[in-house]
Amino acid sequence: MIYTVLAIFSTMLLVSLLSRERGLVSVLTCCYFVFFFAVPGAFHLDSNIFPFYGISYSETSIHAALNVIVIFSFAYALGFVCAPFIVKSRLTSDREGVRFNGFVGVRAHRGDLLLSVIPISCIAVFGVDAFMQRRADIDRLLFLGGGANAELLLLVSRYSSFLVLLGALERVRWFRPSFGNWLWLIVAALQFLVINFPLSLPRFVFAAYGIIAGISLLKDGVKLKWGVFFAIAIGVTTLFPIFSHLSRGDVDGPVVAGAEYYRSSGDFDGLQSTVNSTLVVDVHGYQYGSQFVGGLLTFVPRSLWADKPLPSGELGGHIAGYDYYNLSMPLPAEIYLDFGLIGVFLLAFIFGLSVFAADVALFGSSERFGLVAKVSPYHAGLAVFAGFLMIILRGNFMAAMLHVYVLFSLFVFLFGVRSVSLRV
Repeated sequence: MIYTVLAIFSTMLLVSLLSRERGLVSVLTCCYFVFFFAVPGAFHLDSNIFPFYGISYSETSIHAALNVIVIFSFAYALGFVCAPFIVKSRLTSDREGVRFNGFVGVRAHRGDLLLSVIPISCIAVFGVDAFMQRRADIDRLLFLGGGANAELLLLVSRYSSFLVLLGALERVRWFRPSFGNWLWLIVAALQFLVINFPLSLPRFVFAAYGIIAGISLLKDGVKLKWGVFFAIAIGVTTLFPIFSHLSRGDVDGPVVAGAEYYRSSGDFDGLQSTVNSTLVVDVHGYQYGSQFVGGLLTFVPRSLWADKPLPSGELGGHIAGYDYYNLSMPLPAEIYLDFGLIGVFLLAFIFGLSVFAADVALFGSSERFGLVAKVSPYHAGLAVFAGFLMIILRGNFMAAMLHVYVLFSLFVFLFGVRSVSLRV
């Protein structure tokens, strides 16, 4: 059954790459299910040894998980096929081209200057060394002694510095590359590199930066989707494990890459977490939307919401007997936890339509645009969705949505500042 999933998403991936009607969002979705779910899942099923704790599962549990992902695959494929007939006509019949709305002089920098105060202040207060650590160290220390507030401040600092850099790149890319714009780009790049020291970043954040920058800065959406495809296809068993090896601090041990990385790395626990989701349902029953609501309201602190659901990956970890709970939970498994197989089918079909709609909205116009300088939080929101799509698909949903909210909120802040600038 896992080969059925692989065949379905490989076919859709090929169609997405060759068709001009399909864009980056479709390619990212298919790449996750091919390279991060189905292929490693086939390795794990072959030996019935899964990466976390070398666990083996009963045939009944594995079959239940495969039912979930197969139903999701067929329903998503149905939405994928039907989407051009359902979505495209409504999006393009009255849709104007995406126009780039730029600003010049001081107004071009007002929002960027305000945002840059956050990362520069953090560097001034905590020092450069607090940020330039490996991910393993910064995860433990969070430069404030740990806690949710520290994590939030770190995210806000990182994403503020990213938007400042993206705005500087847009002005050089889309406007006149004046001396002032180049100077601001250098300043933006320096504070970005300190706050976002490469070895301290989760890989999905690094990927999100590249995807969002590509959407904003590249004219050709076809080249963008092919570039992302090759980066994933080649890097998943080469650069991906090397980057993981360095950032997690285990520099003395050997780098595990290639097929062995697929077999042994917890980075490819998608099928294992799906099996765990069926075990959760067997013990606790369906959650009837509570996990989904918890993800949507992830910004609400537990001090105000005593019954806030645990992340779905953590639920699965408890049921499986792990002593480690920072775990993924793929989107099909998240849906199954809440709504069962009927929900998996219906929401996968809707997701197939939504992915196509996002592609049309982002890449359906021949005109390109800059996300930071454009007065439209709508397109910025779609770009944020595309940037974090891989981690949304991998899960868990609750943790992924925090990143989405923080970056999108900063985009909205820029929108508000520049709307005021236009009226001044």
